[in-house]
Amino acid sequence: MSEIARNVVGPACHGDWHDYLRERLSYDNWRTDEALLLLAGIWPIEAEISNSSVSSPRYGVIEPPVVIHAGLLDQECSIQFRDDYQRLLILAGRRLRLIRELWESGNHMDARYPPAYFAQWAESKNLTPCWLNIWQEHLAMAKHTMSSQASLSQVLDGTPTALGGTAMASVMPPGTEISVSPAATPNDKKKHTNKWGERELRQLLEMSNEPGMTHQKLADVYGVTRQLIGRKLQTAKPKKARPFGVIDGNRRK
Repeated sequence: MSEIARNVVGPACHGDWHDYLRERLSYDNWRTDEALLLLAGIWPIEAEISNSSVSSPRYGVIEPPVVIHAGLLDQECSIQFRDDYQRLLILAGRRLRLIRELWESGNHMDARYPPAYFAQWAESKNLTPCWLNIWQEHLAMAKHTMSSQASLSQVLDGTPTALGGTAMASVMPPGTEISVSPAATPNDKKKHTNKWGERELRQLLEMSNEPGMTHQKLADVYGVTRQLIGRKLQTAKPKKARPFGVIDGNRRK
């Protein structure tokens, strides 16, 4: 068991796969069969897995699951042309066997879960997927986005919202406890829309510069019109110095 477990903690994910994994981590949910392959360092697309024993002239009888063909996330994409490709596939099959056994020993009722569910489950079993560093980058970006949203909420009522707290709770493995603050209600938002001091305007301007942020999104958060957000942003922007010799729009004679 320990020898197989050591194989689960392999080299870091190869650079060839980084972009593919970042896209996959942005998915709302993963199918369980594909997620277990990813945890074993196997790219699920076009992976050929046999659940029966296979006899190899070089390695003898290989116990299932047998990885016949697949991309290996800790190797370059051209690994299939190397002499040790079959040996690496055998090791990947051993990793997959361990992960499947651990998963099936638990109480997982759904066919799909968010990526966070699988990542935290792997951590609870001391499994380290080769793409752990990419997952940590993904979490850092998500944390930054949530922090930005919390700043907007504090402008409204001084208290962070739940930031999708119920959805966050649904992705946690069973037994994990989290605490969230109550979300601001629409009435709370309307009650605070007249607070447009220097600090609030500065925060509004900072949030407007976030990637993907629009006037309409800001208006939805503040509970005001898009036009009002536009006017407040104009107020918040630093004033340009007048050209020399211009006073109140009229040039000196």
